[in-house]
Amino acid sequence: MQHPIETAVGEKHIGTSGVIFTPVLPTSIPRYDRFVSAGGGVLIDAVPACTRLASEEIGAEWVHYPNPEGDTYFRHAQRQIVTQSNVRVPSTARWLLLAHDYLIELGRSKNLQIVEFEVYMHIVSKSLAACEVEYYFVDNRYRHPFWLHVARVQDLGLAAFETLDHLKAALMPEYWTHREYFPAHQPHDQASEKELIAIFRHGCADDMTSFGSMFPYGAQECRDHLRTLEGFVASGEPSSYRTATFARLWGSITRVRHINGYSLPGPRLDRNQGLAEFKNGQRPNFILRVLDILFLTLSRPKFDRITELWNGRVVFQRHWHVYFEELRSEWLRLAVLGLALFIVGGIAIVVRGPTPLVAAATSLASLSVISALALYERHSRWRFNTASDISSWIRSVESSRSGLLPLAIKFTMPQTTAMYSAFLLLMALLMLAADSLRESDSINSAMLLAAAFAPAIIVYLVLGVDTWNGTGDTSDQLVDAREPRFEELEV
Repeated sequence: MQHPIETAVGEKHIGTSGVIFTPVLPTSIPRYDRFVSAGGGVLIDAVPACTRLASEEIGAEWVHYPNPEGDTYFRHAQRQIVTQSNVRVPSTARWLLLAHDYLIELGRSKNLQIVEFEVYMHIVSKSLAACEVEYYFVDNRYRHPFWLHVARVQDLGLAAFETLDHLKAALMPEYWTHREYFPAHQPHDQASEKELIAIFRHGCADDMTSFGSMFPYGAQECRDHLRTLEGFVASGEPSSYRTATFARLWGSITRVRHINGYSLPGPRLDRNQGLAEFKNGQRPNFILRVLDILFLTLSRPKFDRITELWNGRVVFQRHWHVYFEELRSEWLRLAVLGLALFIVGGIAIVVRGPTPLVAAATSLASLSVISALALYERHSRWRFNTASDISSWIRSVESSRSGLLPLAIKFTMPQTTAMYSAFLLLMALLMLAADSLRESDSINSAMLLAAAFAPAIIVYLVLGVDTWNGTGDTSDQLVDAREPRFEELEV
């Protein structure tokens, strides 16, 4: 299937009788962007006698189905049409059938058994003389949507592709989205259910035995999903809930597979694969390099860690949550350290009067406290609860040229200002101690000498050596990302 694609010539999607066709994807259906109905119809204040609430009749051809999430759709069983357009309106139903007739004729002219495929159709706009219809056909055997007209990838919202295999990888998530959106009438696919359960079992083992696992779910998440999936299978009853659940998880798996080039030449097999190229591709400007030097290159460990987590531009939220927990813990300790330094500086100012060094140290300590608490609040857990939250955030803060270094420098500000504050305060107290020794003030000299080492003691006790070396350094993980972690295996 690896063969080049010929460039298609533009084709007008205008059918007979004023029908205009637009190829779309299942993910382009405005499922979650529509207005919520507030009920603007005529209100009835009395229930007629002998009213029995049977199922609503929509003629002998159309069947009304609910989605597990509460949405509804209609299906024409004979023509295999699914639509969210209101076929209760006679003109809507007529336009849909007319458009379908044209698509069937067009498909037969291309030597396709088009009547065997399900088709999604939606009326975007209509008048007495014209109608615009969005559509796509579904191939259940090969699991992808297709169209009878030329479809430009930029119009569909897809990236350009090299071969048909790349195109299929991009379209398979769309197929599962279709099954999730329209699950009530779908045939039971036992083979795909068994395969998905096997995928999650392998993903569970892969996450427990590999630091660089590319599976989108952690081991515990796999176990939770397996309980759900196996529970559906154990019940033995096909349902729309069962179909939609399997389809949603299949969609998640196939999207990640598409990003990682699964079953394609040169796939990404490990999270750290291509990390050196990704890191070297980030070229900070002169100002950022100067800032990095002024920050004593303390931002480098954080830059390496964030780059590792964002390698391939795929978010594995379990790894990001661990890192954010480490950062929040560090920022709290830095806030405590900054407050302690601020108090020591304040005492020095009260006892000996303000000096430039003490004033600068106190100001930096206050900056450390403010920046640490601000970062802690802006990166709280509820702001980054899902992978989508994390992905949207990091795309918004990533520099197109300098990459992730500006973010790493920002994360290091509380640590850097606290270290400068401790150093300046240490120098100021040593100078005060020297002045006291010259004045033969033995008591004050002893107190100042003891206080001179207070910042170093605070740094050691509150933060520890590991924090100054970089929180969560994963350099040991880069040696062999496939080294088994047997201590995490459960019997």
